Amino acid sequence: MRTTSVLTTILLFMILACLFPDNAFSQTFGTITLKPTESRRISIGPTFRDLRVCNDLTSTGSVMIKVGSSFERTLRAGQCAQDRGNLIYFQNLASGTARISYRALADPSPRWYQ
Repeated sequence: MRTTSVLTTILLFMILACLFPDNAFSQTFGTITLKPTESRRISIGPTFRDLRVCNDLTSTGSVMIKVGSSFERTLRAGQCAQDRGNLIYFQNLASGTARISYRALADPSPRWYQ
């Protein structure tokens, strides 16, 4: 009887995981926009990758980023940083909006997807 309930529970979790694939498989590229003092954390999946993160020229000021377990970096508008990890933490340090793009270096440029 106990084995049946455990198997039923596992089956339910598997069905729920299939219903929400966006949470299970993250993209290795993207662009986010942050409001003043807003912060966000993004996971690109379980695998560590070499990542490039850029603060767009249209951003109103600096942003703080942290890739994986590396140290925090402050990027001015137009600056980029590269590091290895599977998590990226972003924080807008400016009084206006910030636009930040990120991508795994092993993946093709996002412009090929458009």
